[in-house]
Amino acid sequence: MADGKITQSQYDTAKTKLAAKALEIVNGTRSDKAGHHGHGSRSGTVNDTEKTTEG
Repeated sequence: MADGKITQSQYDTAKTKLAAKALEIVNGTRSDKAGHHGHGSRSGTVNDTEKTTEG
């Protein structure tokens, strides 16, 4: 819609799809993983085991 609002029906559909997608992600059953990257550590970052303390 031009005013940025959606209908109740559009909301209900989006809510249902979102809940289903969340379950897929949590259960690891997503079928559209192509093109998505994990959230592992990025190069150049220091993880907790590599940190040193001065003292």
